[in-house]
Amino acid sequence: MPPKTAALIFRINLALSFIAGGLLWASGAIPGFDGPTAWMFDLLSWPVDGDPGALNPAAHFMSAIGGGVLVGLGVLNWLLVAPAIETGERRILNAALVSVFSWFVIDSTGSTLSGNAPNVVFNAVILALYALPVLAARKSG
Repeated sequence: MPPKTAALIFRINLALSFIAGGLLWASGAIPGFDGPTAWMFDLLSWPVDGDPGALNPAAHFMSAIGGGVLVGLGVLNWLLVAPAIETGERRILNAALVSVFSWFVIDSTGSTLSGNAPNVVFNAVILALYALPVLAARKSG
């Protein structure tokens, strides 16, 4: 895969799953505007059954933190990792892989242990869309 194509795929994934997903999650911090977050929780704990669980004050608070962190990571990856995919900077690419695999293991384990194992499927898709362009850049670099 050419580096420019890999970087484009990477940026599309960042825009959809990190930045848009983070903003959607952060909407859960605002009572009355938390419908999108409730919908996302229902989707990620498949099947969609209209019961995402209660968005109590702790969930609102954690939505603010989690959404903010996810958007921040999206911006960081956009500005640091995407250009490294184009230039083949192995140190940054290696750090990106360690980071995303750490997220995958912790998030997927926690999802499974909390009774939300279907989220692992969504995580695997995000992992593939993130890791494959990075691995392609490492191979060509």
